This record gives sequence, C-alpha cells and structure tokens, in this order.
Amino acid sequence: MSGLIDRCVVVRRNQAYDQFAPLGLRDLIAACFRYWPSILALTFLIFAMSIVVILLLPAKFDSQGQLLVRLGRGSVALDPTTSLTPTVSLQESRASQVNSVREMLRSRALAERVVHEIGAQRIMEPHSRLSRWIHSVMESVAASLPKSPPSGDGEMTEQQVAAQLEMEQACKTLESMLDVYSAPDVYTVNLGVRSESPFLSRDVLNAVMQQYQAYHVEAHQSDGSVEFFDQESEHAFALAADAKKRLAETKTEMGVVEIEAAKSSLVGLISQVDRDLLSTESEIASVRSELEQLDQEIAVLPAEIESETISGIPKATGDSMRQTLYGLEVEYKELTSKLKSNHPKLRALKEQLDSATEIAASEVGERPQTRVALNPIRQQLELTKRTTTSRLSGLQSKKKTLLESKQQLKQQLATLNEDEAALAKLSWEASLAEADYMRAAENRDRARRVAELDREKVSEISIIQPATLSLKKASPSRGVLVVLAAMMSMGLAVGQAVLRGLFDVSGEVDSNNAVRRGDSSGRRDVAIEEHLDDSIHEPMRDGTEVHDRTGDIVNTESKDDQVVGLPR
Repeated sequence: MSGLIDRCVVVRRNQAYDQFAPLGLRDLIAACFRYWPSILALTFLIFAMSIVVILLLPAKFDSQGQLLVRLGRGSVALDPTTSLTPTVSLQESRASQVNSVREMLRSRALAERVVHEIGAQRIMEPHSRLSRWIHSVMESVAASLPKSPPSGDGEMTEQQVAAQLEMEQACKTLESMLDVYSAPDVYTVNLGVRSESPFLSRDVLNAVMQQYQAYHVEAHQSDGSVEFFDQESEHAFALAADAKKRLAETKTEMGVVEIEAAKSSLVGLISQVDRDLLSTESEIASVRSELEQLDQEIAVLPAEIESETISGIPKATGDSMRQTLYGLEVEYKELTSKLKSNHPKLRALKEQLDSATEIAASEVGERPQTRVALNPIRQQLELTKRTTTSRLSGLQSKKKTLLESKQQLKQQLATLNEDEAALAKLSWEASLAEADYMRAAENRDRARRVAELDREKVSEISIIQPATLSLKKASPSRGVLVVLAAMMSMGLAVGQAVLRGLFDVSGEVDSNNAVRRGDSSGRRDVAIEEHLDDSIHEPMRDGTEVHDRTGDIVNTESKDDQVVGLPR
C-alpha cells in the first residue's frame, strides 16, 4: 500500500505540460488515498446531518378521488337565453369539456370556497415537529422585524386586510396541496391532495369535490332566465290572444267560420248552378222542339168534327110541304067545284099543287141529324201547347234566375277571395303569435326545470370515487433517502478530495510518470518533445531568481517545493 502511495504521489509538474495533460484514474486514486481522513470525516458529517434532516422531514399523506364528466345538459344543451332562434349543433370533442373541468378545479374561486369551508387556520396548521419549528422561527423573525401595518386604501379595514392575506396564503397552500390530472381520451378527472395529516387530506379533497359540483352548476347557469322567460311568455300570450280575437271578429263580420269551407261551399254552389243551367237550357231546347211539333200537329187537325149522327128522324120540310099540299088540295077541290077546269085561277092552283106534290114527293124520307163538336185531339194538343208554353216560360225564368244566382255567387266568391288576403294575414299573425307564445312557454318551462336542477345542484359531474382516507404515509421514503444521503455524502467527500488534489500538489516530477502521461496524451513526435524539453528546462535569469521557459522558479532562496499548479 505504501509503495502504491509513493508511486501515486502527485509531484510538482511543469505548468505548460500540466495544462494539456489529461487527468487519469491514478491521479484520482492518489488524491483519495492522500486525503482519506477528510473523506471519512466529511462523509460521516454529511451523512449524519442528512439522517437528522430525513428524520425531521414531515410525513405526507395522500387522499385520492375521481370525478366523471358525463354527457349532460351542460355539454349538449344550450343556454335557453341563446336558443330564441333555430340553432345549428356544433360538433366538438369532449376533451375540451374535460380540460375545462380540470382548469376550473385549479381555479382560485374554487380554492377560496374550499378555504371558507375548511378554514384557513386548519389548512396552514403545521403538524410535524420540523414544520412547527420552522413556523415558530418564521413567526419570531417576522415579529422581530419592523413592519408597517397593512393598508386597505380606505376600502378595507386592518382586520379585513389581515383576513385577506391569510386567505391568500391558505389558497396558495391549498393549490400546492392539490393535484389535478387526467389521462388522454378519458372522461374522468383524478384528484389528489397531499398534506401532513391524513384527515386533512381527506377533508380537503371532499370539500374540493363537493364545492366543485356547486361551482360547476353556478358556472353553467343563467341568472334571471326564469324571470325573463316569464315576462316573454306573458307578453307573447297577450299578443296571441289579441291576434285570435281580431281574427274571430273579422270572421264574424264576414260571416265565415273557415275561409276554405266557405270557398268550397261557394264553389259547390256555382257548380250546382252551372249544372242547373245546363239542365235548364237542355229542357228549354226540348220544350221549344216540342212546341214546334205541336204547332205542326195542330195545323193539320180541323177545329171541329162531327161528334154524332142521329137517323130515323123525318124531314121537317116534307111535313110542312105535305101540310101545304093538303091545303092546296083542299082549295083546289073547292075551286074545282066552283070553277071550270080552264079557269086561270084553277090552272095556277093546279100548277102550284103539282109543284107542291113534286116537292112533297122529294121530301119524303128520313133526315139524319149530325152534331158538330170541337176536335178533342186538337184541344188536347192546344192544351199541351199551352202547358208546354207555360213550362217554357218557367224554364226561361229559371234560367234567368240561375244566371242571376251564378252572377251573385261569382260576386260572393270574388268578395271572399278579397277577404281571404285579410283573413290570411290575420291568421298568419295569430299563428305566429301562437308559435311565439308556445316557444316562449317552452323556453320558460325549460328555464324553470334548469333552475330547479340548479337548486338541487344536479349536473353532469358525478363523484365516482370519494376522497380516500390513507393512514399510511406516502412520502418521504426514508430508506431511499438514506441510501441517497449515503451516496451524496460519499460523492461530496470524494469530490472535495479530488479538488484538493488538483489545487494543492507538491513533489518531484516522476520521469516515468511524465513519459507515460506524455504517451497517453497523444504520443507526440520525439523531436518535438526533445525540443520542448530543451526549451523548457533552459534556465532564464531574472535578477536574483532563475526561471525556466515556463515561468517556474528554479532556484529561490526559500526553496519551497509547494507551488500551486494550474487547474485543468
């Protein structure tokens, strides 16, 4: 061991040569063996201090919780105050919703809510001996230092300013305790709280999740929406009722209930009139043809006809002639007795008697008696003609009436068509007013339901894992810290030894070591090394001191071999 130490002693080196010579493992080992007492002492001191610090480190306890971000009304439903007109659904990833929830969990407003519920004193209360000692020291230092009282600039009192400062400090402490994270492509948010008390961690995390549910609901609600839609629905109802009333009054004035029904009725009546007109005109044509036929038949038939003939009735002229003949015969006989046969008077009477006898002879027999009467067929035809003529007059009157009715119906249809525009306008206004009222009523009911859900604190955020109570400490891991402290202590001790070896070297130059170091540094050219050696070791005199080419003192009065070298 002593031989190895002698071989590894770092001697005084040439300054120009040491500037380029690499540091080898032998130099490090030599430095460690040279300063091993300081290495042991420093290692023990640092390790002991680290052990004390590790033992005084406060234990940390974790509480874990988890929230589920569901697809609820906050993500798929619009604010009712923004849905007054038809909307277009915008497709977006729910990752933004989860990110929003995560950012809201880190917000200052939520931290203040939790601090109000838990209490600032309890959140900042130290639980370990080290924390209490540090807290007391800081309070002592703060009390000893001069300070000016907090100023509220006239808006806050000193007590309010102090409470606000305490609140801010508690919020910062809470933000350092709270950890919010979520994995990608999931709809859950993981929360963790780490503090010096397991019960504080659990209570703080419970308060965070419960307060966030209320905070989330308040962030998505619209204040005053219920009152707004109540007023809108009342106003829309009044407009709809007024429009309905005006429409009913107009229909009453026009005498229609439904414009389409009235138009259908009028169109039906006009069609019926048209059919009646066609039928009447056809009948008129038929009647006229019938009259012409009757006229022809009447013209052919005689006005009178023999109704009957009576036979066996003697002729009245024969009787009168016989009576006259009888009188003439009586007179002729009287004159014959009185007058001669050649008497002119007798001859005239004789001639008269002969003529009467001839006439009486010709009138002997029956005289038939014939009764003449009006032709009944003609009378019937004439009666039929009169009836047909009356029928023709009636049909013509009917046609005229139908034409007048058709004209009136057309006028009514034209009037109804004119009124249809006014009725349509009123009907549209009534329909629009009714639709506005129904939409306002629907929005009002939706706003009321949303307000009721908000009062019940119902949202799409659900707690799927309440805050856990873990009595097993989460940190620090003292075994790992002890190992790390040992490694750190040894490393610092060895490091200081190496640094001391670099900055505090002495002895003579070992030629073999120098040659070896020269060979390891690049195997320089032999001629160049000889030239450098000659130039380096050629002494230079400067007054009473002798220097070589590098500037090292060769001969001094103090003969001190301990010279501080240059750092690498």
